[in-house]
Amino acid sequence: MTLYLAAPDGSPEQVLPPFKAARDVGARITIHVGVGPGGRSGLLEKLNAEHALGPDTTYIAAPSTTPNGSFIHDTGGTVSIAGF
Repeated sequence: MTLYLAAPDGSPEQVLPPFKAARDVGARITIHVGVGPGGRSGLLEKLNAEHALGPDTTYIAAPSTTPNGSFIHDTGGTVSIAGF
């Protein structure tokens, strides 16, 4: 069994403390990025600027992120895609 944190929606100030808590206990992180407010607000770009993204992060619905989302690859993250 693997422990995961489902990151909350919100600003970087709201998301960064749960990211830290997850990392403190060795939990992986999942974050919805292609739908809802997170996908529209540029949250990933802001989290990347804070060096908060890493190989322990899985991005849900990532295909609809911005074209310059190469930081997912650059930080070693994984992507989860589900078909309809």
